[in-house]
Amino acid sequence: MLTAAVRDLHECYPNQFVTDVRTSCTELWDYNPNITPLDENDPASEIIDCDYPLISRSNQAPYHCLHGFIDFLNDHLKLNIRPTAFKGDIHISDLEKSWYSQVREFAGEEIPFWIVVAGGKFDMTIKWWQTERYQQVVDHFRGRIQFVQVGERGHHHPKLNGVVDLRGKTDLRQLVRLVYHSQGVLCGVTGAMHLAAAVEVRDGKPPNRPCVVIAGGREPVHWEAYPHHQFIHTVGQLPCCALGGCWKARTVALGDGDERDQSDRLCVDVVGKLPRCMDMITSADVIRQIEKYFDGGVLRYLSPKQAKAAAKAVSATATNSFYTEPVKIRRVEQSAIKAILIQQATGAYIQMLNLSGEQHNAYAARHDLSFWAVRGSVQLDRPPVWDKVLLIHMMLAAGFELVVWLDADTLIVRPDVDLRRALPDGPPIGMCRNPLPWGTQPWHYNAGVIFVRNTKAARLFFDNVRNAGPVEHSWQEQAKMNELSQQYPDVVQSVDNKWNCTRGVNPTRDPVIRAWHGKGRKAVGLMKAAWAAYQRKNGKMPVEATRRTAC
Repeated sequence: MLTAAVRDLHECYPNQFVTDVRTSCTELWDYNPNITPLDENDPASEIIDCDYPLISRSNQAPYHCLHGFIDFLNDHLKLNIRPTAFKGDIHISDLEKSWYSQVREFAGEEIPFWIVVAGGKFDMTIKWWQTERYQQVVDHFRGRIQFVQVGERGHHHPKLNGVVDLRGKTDLRQLVRLVYHSQGVLCGVTGAMHLAAAVEVRDGKPPNRPCVVIAGGREPVHWEAYPHHQFIHTVGQLPCCALGGCWKARTVALGDGDERDQSDRLCVDVVGKLPRCMDMITSADVIRQIEKYFDGGVLRYLSPKQAKAAAKAVSATATNSFYTEPVKIRRVEQSAIKAILIQQATGAYIQMLNLSGEQHNAYAARHDLSFWAVRGSVQLDRPPVWDKVLLIHMMLAAGFELVVWLDADTLIVRPDVDLRRALPDGPPIGMCRNPLPWGTQPWHYNAGVIFVRNTKAARLFFDNVRNAGPVEHSWQEQAKMNELSQQYPDVVQSVDNKWNCTRGVNPTRDPVIRAWHGKGRKAVGLMKAAWAAYQRKNGKMPVEATRRTAC
């Protein structure tokens, strides 16, 4: 949406502004003629933190989301910018246009294809449609339309059968180019629908790219829909969206501490695992909207020759390690990285991960470790504390010889010490003991810090933990690990308290890793205080610290 606002600023006020942007999606601005590199420290530059206040009136005011940033800039700069096009402003270079599509690489020739986004982010589960229904759509058009499934790693994108599987295989710029080559797009209310409108179509194709959007009742139709899209919605058909979009976030609470779990952000009418507004949309509804593009003559189905090439691409991408392959991991430039340090957080715990991430990244570089910091859940079937089990399982499957897990409420305070020293010979899994009893024993293993040597026994242990599913105990995954440690005493060993030291629980001198387990949101302030203390004692960055302290 901001690309449209910058375009329209220059269209309405030519040669009056020089603009640059700072966004998390820099690839969307590649080759944009309205962008000029600017120095933030230049006193002649004004920095504008763009906002989107118009969205709060989206159910009442007759505006599209394209107006959001325009309205803000008009108010801030006292201008009268008007939209000049009903789409965002994405540019593709001539060189990019000359490249083959990713689909052609697998099919051996150019074939028409539709992009399908059959999932989404965990923070907005209310936008999800049922995987089985997406599959019914794919199956209905098998041999006539080839679907290409995409999705960002770390988000929820269950595998569909019969598709060219590019989940986790495209960065943002590659996705833009994939949209450029696509015949159409099938998705929910997500970035793909905006790209379908904003990215130009190839020469010789219909002037506007077909797109079918499974929208439900969350957003007002006039706020989201583009003129040439088929926007399947239920606004006005249910009491909860009778006056416009409900703007809820989640279907049910995920228990991750995120504000989207609050009752006023949850769907009020759930059918099974879907909001009723999404449940009301059947696969037949979606199929019919897609068919209209072909029945009307805008598009043509695959020829037999193209269908054969498409089948080749499906077969070539049948194996995809989307849920088992480590991604976005910063690797040290060496021929062999044997150990990995993992952290993950959701909700309020992300603040803790943000506090420690820079230090732990520098620590990993110092000791030739790979480092993976994951923000957001990686599964939805269980409470977020179970995410660690899946992530450890993934790293073992990826072949790392040592996997080190740190909860988000931990901090490495002796960066000179290599974590590889924590796990002695013997059982392949190491955890610290805490004094609270478990069963008949007067202590339990604390799963906030886990050291795992990649052996068959360790992999079997975590397979058993993972397959156990949720348990009727407040400790959840930690309860299952303690249960299995009693069944397999030769698999788990106790490590020194310095590797997971919680003040008042298992104190020790010269801790390597300090922890604030059980402190909840209070841990943020405690970690900040500890961080500041170590900075004062040991220099500007704790990663360079040499002095030692007691937990």
